[in-house]
Amino acid sequence: MTVQETIFQIMKETAEEKGASIQPNLQLPIGELGFDSMDWAVIVVKLEQELGFDPFADGARFEINTVQDFVRLYQKE
Repeated sequence: MTVQETIFQIMKETAEEKGASIQPNLQLPIGELGFDSMDWAVIVVKLEQELGFDPFADGARFEINTVQDFVRLYQKE
């Protein structure tokens, strides 16, 4: 599975756990996914387990407006 596919799968699973259904796409504004801060924390932890790193671990701040921006953080490694 590619990084993008892994991220989309984890986003879908997180939404399903909340009883929601989403179809993430790269152009979708990140705020339209309906995730709160706890959801994002869970997503980041799951991605760290799957991909082996956390781009937020060093405290760096990123401008994330779309799903594509989020995916790019994980594709940099």
